[in-house]
Amino acid sequence: MATNAERQAKYRARQRHGELRAVRVILSHEDEMKLRYLVQHTGGTRTELIRRLILEEWDRQGRPVPGEE
Repeated sequence: MATNAERQAKYRARQRHGELRAVRVILSHEDEMKLRYLVQHTGGTRTELIRRLILEEWDRQGRPVPGEE
């Protein structure tokens, strides 16, 4: 199993190579509490939860090709 330092180094490398993007989102207090609840009760991270929700909605939309509207 990788150490925290090893995981952090891989994460930073992925950021440097443009594989990861930071997204800033402003939420109401109520929505932030709901997000926190969902993260705690799904056992993952905020990133994992948001990624899953995006993919679920993308599937629901018929998997459109990004950039082709």
